[in-house]
Amino acid sequence: MNRLLDQSDAVFVVPSRPAAERRRYRRTCTWKAICYAFQAAGLICLLVDISFGLPLSGPAALLFVFTLICYFACKTLLAIRENRLESTLTSSKPQRLTSWWATLDLLLPWPMNPLEVTVYPPSQLDLPDSADEHSSARQQSPQAAVPVKSAVEAASAIVHIGISLLGKLTILLYGANGQKVEISFKTKQSGQSRYAALIAYLAVIGKCSWITRIDILRAIYRTVANASSSFDTDRLRIQELIDAVARSSGLIPVKLFEKGKNELNEPAWRLSSLCEVDVAAFDVLLYWFPRIIAVQTNQIDIELGELRRVSKHVIQAYADGYLTQHLHEHEIWSWAKEQYFEYRNIYLTILEYAAEGEIKAGRLRPDIQMECLLRAAHLYERCALTAITAIPDTQRGERYLGRCLKIYRDRLHDSQAAARAKEAYDRQLKRNNPKKPPN
Repeated sequence: MNRLLDQSDAVFVVPSRPAAERRRYRRTCTWKAICYAFQAAGLICLLVDISFGLPLSGPAALLFVFTLICYFACKTLLAIRENRLESTLTSSKPQRLTSWWATLDLLLPWPMNPLEVTVYPPSQLDLPDSADEHSSARQQSPQAAVPVKSAVEAASAIVHIGISLLGKLTILLYGANGQKVEISFKTKQSGQSRYAALIAYLAVIGKCSWITRIDILRAIYRTVANASSSFDTDRLRIQELIDAVARSSGLIPVKLFEKGKNELNEPAWRLSSLCEVDVAAFDVLLYWFPRIIAVQTNQIDIELGELRRVSKHVIQAYADGYLTQHLHEHEIWSWAKEQYFEYRNIYLTILEYAAEGEIKAGRLRPDIQMECLLRAAHLYERCALTAITAIPDTQRGERYLGRCLKIYRDRLHDSQAAARAKEAYDRQLKRNNPKKPPN
């Protein structure tokens, strides 16, 4: 951890936004609520008409068309208002939107609520001093899930902000009193995925160091209209959402983003010094990969028990993979693809070696041959599913699947297990729905 703060040392977010801007933001939220109201009215009208088995005609048709026109009109006015609002968000002063509107967003159901939040109760456990302790801290049972209904009276300072990249971007707020809040952005809408992409880019590429504004715009906003103002809007919106969650969870908000200049005196941004990326899981892969390669090169066999411990350790560390739930949006996550391929290739290489070791051990020890073959089939099945996750490599996935099915059918004579593995592979491939296999 870069830095721990006591309660008295916390960095507070000072409200500093003109009343006119707050009123403008309230009006924007009001228009947004009106849009959802007209959308709901149109759906109700349609459902009522269908439930009575009547064709959409007469008053029902007129009401449906009227709500549809009102909805699109409100969406147009909302877009105009948001563009006007974006132009006011370029001030370098600490800014915040009206907090109770952000809190209202958190209490409303999806699609208005862009966050998934889990609050963990205060504990006597020490805060994680290194990335190795983050994964164990995540095993703590949650006290309640979102929405958070009320704030804790005695607010506690945030002393550490963890950033996890397993599966999806997750932000962990640690309070001085042991309180922990886990936050992730929903990925159903591109704007919300862009929030996660902005934080992940600053955390991974910048590693909490300064990144120029132009680099951020090129990486995340190159396909977005009004890129500069969109960046300011997203940054302030993220800060406001995190602040609302912190307050409602009994924590004192801190600034997530810091503005400054790099060594060339260019305007730049970075994450707070309280932020630390959890890289323990990927350090496990980087630790074992050169050792496995050295063993393969020197043609040395690893003892079976040790090999199984390595494969289990690697599977637990890799978990859902590196940002796998975000990478389907290639445009704003293209910067993460290289590292994703690196970690996935390391993971697959280690598991493939473990599967081959199981098969070899089964040949040498007939008494455990069936057990070794079953483990090898499971490893190949896991490799096949991983190869077609996020950014599918269908050629590699089919190779692993073929080895898995051959063991199930020809060696274990288990046609049901083979059918189950093939069904799981097809389901995963359909979920990703690749247009063409990657090179």
